[in-house]
Amino acid sequence: MNSKTILLLYEKDHLKQPFIKLLLKSLKDHCPKARIFMASLSPKEEIKDDHIGIFLSLAKWKKSKAQNPGYVKRVYGAGGFSRRFIKDVHDLSNMHKPDLIITFLPLGFFAAQTWARLYGCRSVYYPFEIYGKQRSKYSWLVVVMEILGFLMKPDAVITQNEHRAKFYVERRYSRIKPVIAHNYKSRPDTSVSTVDFSVNHGIPRDKKVVLYQGMLSEGRWLDRLVEAAKYFRDDAVLVLMGKKQEPWWSENIEPLLKDSSTSGRIIVLESVPHEMVFPYARASRAGVIIYDDSVLNNVYCEPGKLSDFVQAGVPTIAPAFPTIRAVVNEHHLGVVFSDYSSRGIANAVNELLALPPGHFKGSLVAAAEYMTWEAQWPALSRYILGNDFS
Repeated sequence: MNSKTILLLYEKDHLKQPFIKLLLKSLKDHCPKARIFMASLSPKEEIKDDHIGIFLSLAKWKKSKAQNPGYVKRVYGAGGFSRRFIKDVHDLSNMHKPDLIITFLPLGFFAAQTWARLYGCRSVYYPFEIYGKQRSKYSWLVVVMEILGFLMKPDAVITQNEHRAKFYVERRYSRIKPVIAHNYKSRPDTSVSTVDFSVNHGIPRDKKVVLYQGMLSEGRWLDRLVEAAKYFRDDAVLVLMGKKQEPWWSENIEPLLKDSSTSGRIIVLESVPHEMVFPYARASRAGVIIYDDSVLNNVYCEPGKLSDFVQAGVPTIAPAFPTIRAVVNEHHLGVVFSDYSSRGIANAVNELLALPPGHFKGSLVAAAEYMTWEAQWPALSRYILGNDFS
């Protein structure tokens, strides 16, 4: 154990991903004697603490803001990529030869698989998105790199639900069956005081708060959710809490908020740190999870918000997408809607609010015990670490 080294290959923005943070903490707790390094695939990453700044040419695609096809030639053309890639991998291996590499992105996956073949280390792929099936536009080369990584047969592949696992086998040609690790977050600090919406945000005490928490951006049917507020019960208030995507928000949502028919029915709040989501959720009557169905990454969603609401004891209103519908219905966690119009969303909200406040209490309390990161870590750790770290 003393000589074991674990390397996590990430892209800078992915450090905001709560499940990477949970994974890192769990690895440190589980393998106290192992050396664990975080290695950035982003150019010019600042080196600090246990982070290693690594420049891999294959990651330069991120630097193209327009993400147009031209960057493929600039980065991968003329054989320069392969020479630089091999040199970077070789230089890094001389610094810290890992026993285990965990990566989260297709290009890092390809790098890890190449490295694992060259140096005989264990490789684990743990993507949080279905790359190539998102609203963000990616080059075909990203998909090719991911397929090549799968064809080189990693030691373990981790994904969030059975639908995604099936996609990786059938559409990305994974030669091993992916392991399921749901996007369940850690147990919150229940001693934190519940937010008082009346005192803090001027919402009358007789109002029932329906909370949406997350990015205020396109791809989430937020326009329909805002329109749906017109048809909410008179005692309901929609609270939208999150970071606004501009100029999309100003151009698409602000005009809807100025409609007199939504006056007093919608409150918009700034985003809060993750640890503050729990006290807001616990003060709400219901939580809303919503995405549009324009891309497979949304349809096969695995929202961490669900465990936020479960841990807060709050029922969920969610679209009847296959991955979330099954969980909400099977575990009796709230109401799903298959009518994706504004009226349909409003009907689901009104249906839930018409139920007694304690209608879902028993099932939410039960789910809070097993819908946590800690509950699934023992099984997950065996797939990630294999026998060498036991």
